[in-house]
Amino acid sequence: AMMASPPMICPDWASTSIETFYDSAKGRGIRARDPVPSDCLLIVETPLSVQTSDDEGFSFTYDQNRTMHDKAQALLQASIMNRIQRDQLLSERMSYLYDGTTPPPLVKLQDLLNSVGVANAPLLLPPRPDFFSSKCPPLTANQIRSILSINSFGSVDPTASHQQSLAKKESLIYSAVSMFNHSFEPNCLIVPYSGSSRAVVTCRAVEEGEELTISYHKDPNVLKEKWGIKR
Repeated sequence: AMMASPPMICPDWASTSIETFYDSAKGRGIRARDPVPSDCLLIVETPLSVQTSDDEGFSFTYDQNRTMHDKAQALLQASIMNRIQRDQLLSERMSYLYDGTTPPPLVKLQDLLNSVGVANAPLLLPPRPDFFSSKCPPLTANQIRSILSINSFGSVDPTASHQQSLAKKESLIYSAVSMFNHSFEPNCLIVPYSGSSRAVVTCRAVEEGEELTISYHKDPNVLKEKWGIKR
């Protein structure tokens, strides 16, 4: 088959038929290296970190709706600030994301996934800086805040009542899916995969070289306010 399946022992996976690219007008994005049929699995990814607005515990569920500035995102920022000093993998993944100022360099898709690049770290040990050959400059609180504002996703429980959903929200950050640009007519969707993982799949056939896109939000006012996107 043209598309391989993700190995069950690996929580993060990306198809070899897609790649990151740079466009002078839009910046970084993801495109198809080969023709891709509809309903095709492209990426499986677990978030780098996630926080809920009414619970300090971690969770790993989300949908394609992005988080606005709220308590969940503030908790997420505080959590990342605490972890990033001792977690080189998190620091590297966060530094790959756009902070609204200087565009970061183009990175291979495989380098954005949580389970890739830690082969030299002993099993069951955290990804401390000692196990990495390169060390990225530490991110400031302002940079982390900006990265989360642009790249974080949010979720609410679709089975909860409106009042419950307002009381409990989640904010999460992950690196590979954040590379997808927005489109009002996207050719990809974010869907549940297995457990805490989420997947990106095509919702129509995609041609070789065509950019792969998702919808950041359905509300045009949110798109305009948060990302400056207008139809």
